Amino acid sequence: MAARALARWGLALAILLYGGVASGASQDARDEETLRFVHLEGNVGGASGGHTAVRIGDLVFHYQHDGDVFRLVRDGWPDFERNYAGFQSRPLNLATVWVGAEEATRVRDALAGAHLRQLRRLARREATIRDRRMAEALAGGGDRTYPVPVAGLFDPEGEGDAALAGLRAGLPGVDEQLEAVEARVRGFALPRADEPDALSRLAALRADLALREALRTIARARPLAPDALLDLGLPELTPVERQSLTALARGLGERAGSLLGSRRADRGQVLLRVAARYVAVHRSLAANRPLLLDPRTDAAGARPASEHRPEELRALARQGRGFLAKARSEVFTAAASPAEGDYNRLEDLAGRVASFEEAEVHGGTVEVGRERLVPGRAAPVALPIRAGPHALALALAETARRREARVREEVALRYDYGLIDRNCVTELLAAVQGALGGRERAAQVLGGTLAPGEGLGFIPRVFHQQIVTRYRVTGVERVAPYRERAIEDRAQVAGPRRTQLREANTLTSEVYAPRDADGSFLLFTTGAAWPRPLFGLVNVLYGAGDAALGVFTAPLDGGRRLARAGRGVLFSLPELAFQNVRKGSFDAASLPQVAPAR
Repeated sequence: MAARALARWGLALAILLYGGVASGASQDARDEETLRFVHLEGNVGGASGGHTAVRIGDLVFHYQHDGDVFRLVRDGWPDFERNYAGFQSRPLNLATVWVGAEEATRVRDALAGAHLRQLRRLARREATIRDRRMAEALAGGGDRTYPVPVAGLFDPEGEGDAALAGLRAGLPGVDEQLEAVEARVRGFALPRADEPDALSRLAALRADLALREALRTIARARPLAPDALLDLGLPELTPVERQSLTALARGLGERAGSLLGSRRADRGQVLLRVAARYVAVHRSLAANRPLLLDPRTDAAGARPASEHRPEELRALARQGRGFLAKARSEVFTAAASPAEGDYNRLEDLAGRVASFEEAEVHGGTVEVGRERLVPGRAAPVALPIRAGPHALALALAETARRREARVREEVALRYDYGLIDRNCVTELLAAVQGALGGRERAAQVLGGTLAPGEGLGFIPRVFHQQIVTRYRVTGVERVAPYRERAIEDRAQVAGPRRTQLREANTLTSEVYAPRDADGSFLLFTTGAAWPRPLFGLVNVLYGAGDAALGVFTAPLDGGRRLARAGRGVLFSLPELAFQNVRKGSFDAASLPQVAPAR
């Protein structure tokens, strides 16, 4: 199965290195007519059992156990390959089945639709969490506040920002709308818990609080918070970039006007973000270099900087700046206004680069979340005082808690994980067969019959063999892992025998740098089938010796060596039975040294 932590880390790096979008060379027409079932060989941790995915053109769909949700993930092939064959150093075996453009499109659209429906259900779960938090805040008594997204980008005590004052001058009706929303917030009264729309009124209150903050920000021309902008010392703007930013500012002003006349529920926080970007663009024009909103909002995608080597952080920052420069040239290519989504690529990359550079100096955390970073820093806003009796608030909070529990249970049942009956193999095969019209129709299209989990088919390696033998497979290919490709490249210079001897162990290897996540081991066993048990025994003894040393170093390193040794022993045991799990893994500091897949 997928190694959740490493996969999240690797995919986030791919997002960073590829500028936040799936990219790569376009496939020829035949690639759009095939399903390529991908078998990823195992590695340490949760990836030890292998993994399964399906590639359709440049898109890859696969299931991952992520926290309490078994997610359907959609990735671009370049990012997927870089993460698994690169960072995780896992061979990828692809079995190609030609199905025709119509059927391939049907499967792709069905999986994309399932992915979107899952996102909507998870968003609904998040909405029930917000309802519960607001109800509990109303029932808390005293200084009742609620965090309004995006409002934290502005200084609530400041006034007189020139850019916002100019925006305000071109937006008629701000005062009237502010007066109306102020009246709604002041007049809010707690509904009875048994009213059908009780929780909907909480959602309406949240929307009004955000809209009130947006209108107050524009009406008072509040400046950005002192730390809202990232100044990475980027090169000065070119004349074309100045024209593009000027057009972007004009477009943001027009969008602010359309939002004022909109009835969308989230227009308050969207208007806040548009206003913040409007100010950021004007600040950039004034400074004659890009100044971007800090998109880091919470710790959801953050990991301790201590998990990464200093040279890795430096490499990430250096590479990130390179890809930020590339994205900058792509976003500002003409005087036309860039789309906000494209402009957000720059914000996302800038936030990640800043996190790596700051972590190298100060420690803390780094942003490695797989989702695009969007400016949304929240700020606490006072809830209305005329809320109603405290008992009413308590009852409403209990109602919100019950609905949240019910929605959580629905999500858990729909996206539950089972090691044997509901894993990355069984769910993917069921989804593909469902998209093709059921098992019988799928058998006609794919050239054979196969039930999810049939005959140990829940094991990725077995499933791959079943695909090859039962389906109408037109080709099988293997994408070599990074370590293997790196050794091949070095063998061309230093000679194969000398290179193989040097790279066979972790002490003399020039390709691989030991990592705690891989555990303590001495000998690589990939490709060494018959002597593998002997190599495994050496690795077990090596890990045991490292563990003995770890007992003495534990007071100094917090048990780090001992934990690494334990992982080493654990994942060396399969080698005694001729199984290879550990293949080493790489980080951003070592990955660029290896040639791309051929």
